[in-house]
Amino acid sequence: MHSFNTEIAPSSPESFIASQTPPHSPLLPILEIGNAKIFMELATSSAAIQKGLSGRLALAQNQGMLFVFANPDYYRFWMPDMHFPIDIIWIKDHTVVGITPNVSPQFDPRNPRFYLPPEPVQYVLEVHAGFSQKNNIKKGDHVRLHL
Repeated sequence: MHSFNTEIAPSSPESFIASQTPPHSPLLPILEIGNAKIFMELATSSAAIQKGLSGRLALAQNQGMLFVFANPDYYRFWMPDMHFPIDIIWIKDHTVVGITPNVSPQFDPRNPRFYLPPEPVQYVLEVHAGFSQKNNIKKGDHVRLHL
């Protein structure tokens, strides 16, 4: 098996997809932000992006989901069927451009709350709530993905 060290490149989401680990492999891509390492699940299809982490009961402290979009935009996220709080990390040009910390799983379908990036992004990372603070992740940090 080959290992790839790829920086997030806004013009090529295929770089994430092309070298993905087989679906049943215990090995997951690793995303690095500063000294933090996160074992990633990639959400690249419309169905995976729409479902996200909904329906799961928990997420490990060093695990996350990376949403990969074809083009930068103001993608909005919400929390239907979520059972735990998360941090949302907004990424553009292999750089953290914003963090929405401690997003509550509470969801009111009559008045849903949406979360948007501070600028157009091509990647969105969801991790366990508090991960950003615990690992001192901040705006401007460099992001690398190892496939």
